[in-house]
Amino acid sequence: MGVSGFLILRRVRGLLACFFYSGVVCSAWAADVNIAAIFDPERHDRKFVILTPSTGFCADFSGICAGKNLHTAQVDISFKSASYIPGGEKNAVGFRIPEAKKFQVSNGVKSHPVTLRITGVGSRYNTAPDTVMTLTGTKTAPEGHVALWEGGSFLNVGAPCRSFFNGHLDMASFPTRYRYFWIGPPGEVCGKARNSDAGSLMNLRNEFLDFSYELDTPNPYIMAEGRYTGTVVYGTGSGGDFDPGPYLRPEGAAAFSVQVLLIVRHALRAVLLDGSKAVLEPAGGWQAWTDKGRPPTRFYRDLKFTQQASGSFTMKLRCEYSLIRNCALKSAEGDTVEVVTLVTHAPAITNEAGERVYRDPLSPLLPKKYHPDEYTGNGHSTLHFEIPADKAAKMKSGTRYSGTITVLWDVAV
Repeated sequence: MGVSGFLILRRVRGLLACFFYSGVVCSAWAADVNIAAIFDPERHDRKFVILTPSTGFCADFSGICAGKNLHTAQVDISFKSASYIPGGEKNAVGFRIPEAKKFQVSNGVKSHPVTLRITGVGSRYNTAPDTVMTLTGTKTAPEGHVALWEGGSFLNVGAPCRSFFNGHLDMASFPTRYRYFWIGPPGEVCGKARNSDAGSLMNLRNEFLDFSYELDTPNPYIMAEGRYTGTVVYGTGSGGDFDPGPYLRPEGAAAFSVQVLLIVRHALRAVLLDGSKAVLEPAGGWQAWTDKGRPPTRFYRDLKFTQQASGSFTMKLRCEYSLIRNCALKSAEGDTVEVVTLVTHAPAITNEAGERVYRDPLSPLLPKKYHPDEYTGNGHSTLHFEIPADKAAKMKSGTRYSGTITVLWDVAV
């Protein structure tokens, strides 16, 4: 008597699985600054990767930022001196680096915490209509930018802040403008004092606000696939997050918003190692049954498979022949026999109770949900197909039973 079963393995992804990657960066948002990051273990590292191209400093001086993993953004807010800037006053011109801000991103169903850290700040100051030569009595613009400030140019910012680059940019040759960018710890004020020997500084303007940032993102392995957004607001006036000091005031808006978009795309792939045909046999094979001269207690077959999963997923059966809770095999005469389908997962995958998955029954009725503790790579798992002894005893000798069982993997959304 031969009993055969056929298995078709198909991967099904959720509706949110694959159409958010393309064109993410150019989405039309209302925020002043947009930051997009993606988790896609099949395309990137096993973490969120920032997609948004830098604007501001690292866009203008990409060679300086190359290899330093620095992301910068520019905000179109300028700052103008409201009065005469006295000489010798510490941090008379500068910025405070904001404290880290924690907020939530949400997909409309569930929220997760995100921290946005500002790691640096900069701008381009402009002394027009005065030149640094007329203010300091120097002959060249580079000399003037050094003589205008105590301790030298803006490259020599006081600790714990420091200039992000060494040496002058081309901007140092301009008689009214100077580009700078400082790195410093959150909450610290980075600034310069005007040299008391320099002329009266009445007209000073920071033309924009540059800042560098880092994202502390949630654990992507516990997030459902999809898009998560959240917004945080920064003040730029006196006492605000980017406080420009006592003598400069923001022109126009005194605050701006940053919208963060996190895109989660999970990897889900299963590959059968033993082929897609499962021939169910008694323990020890047919020869052992013949030699013993008695009916087998059960028919079964195990199929090993490798599985890649980076997020929660479900498994469910689709049956060519169904007996409500399980699939079935059918003979040419129309007799059916129930087949129990079970799964044993690699150790990194657990059930909803957080327990190891061993011979967990699958069903065509309700999907079973499983959770990888980490990216599973090619963890080995097993599908078990079995006709129990009480069902096997009712099968007709010499009859071939067959049927198709489809195992559906689906991203849990």
